Amino acid sequence: MTAQSALAAALERQPPPLGGFSPAIVRLEVRRLLRNRRTVILAIILPVLFFWGFGLNNSYVHETAGHGNVSAVEMISIALYGAVAATATCGAMVSIERAAGWSRQLRVTPMSPAAYVVIKMLTSLVLAACAVCAVYLVGAVTNKVSMPADLWVITVPTPRPALAAMSRTGTWTPEATKAAAAASRTDVARAPLHF
Repeated sequence: MTAQSALAAALERQPPPLGGFSPAIVRLEVRRLLRNRRTVILAIILPVLFFWGFGLNNSYVHETAGHGNVSAVEMISIALYGAVAATATCGAMVSIERAAGWSRQLRVTPMSPAAYVVIKMLTSLVLAACAVCAVYLVGAVTNKVSMPADLWVITVPTPRPALAAMSRTGTWTPEATKAAAAASRTDVARAPLHF
């Protein structure tokens, strides 16, 4: 094999399937995200503390709302808040990584930009699921939340399509945007959801 034929064979290399997407990369991203203390505190622990402080009020336990009590409504609302906070945080991290030059580094790899965005979206949905499950676990353990069993199952995955769109928030900002500005834009876009 000559040097020219070896070069030609190297240049004809096939791109990886699915643009470089791999479940192993998603697992690594989730692990990396869960190591970040600020993200875990804001996305998982803070909604649990909000529910513990506001949703488990003794007057809410005896007051009915819909097919359950007010604590159930509070649990669903605060779990949704935690999921939105988690997805927005992950979206802002994309802009922070762009500002740090990580997206430029990824261009050297065979991963396509679409695969990168899908990996980030799946990572944010996993973090959102962790936030929802944490709040629901506290609601189940305290026995103060009263609603039918089918509502426990239905209300967990209901916001997924909206969260998938929300997780792209950080990818909408251009690469030239500074990381802090992208994060603050995400916070401003998320602010109406707090009320």
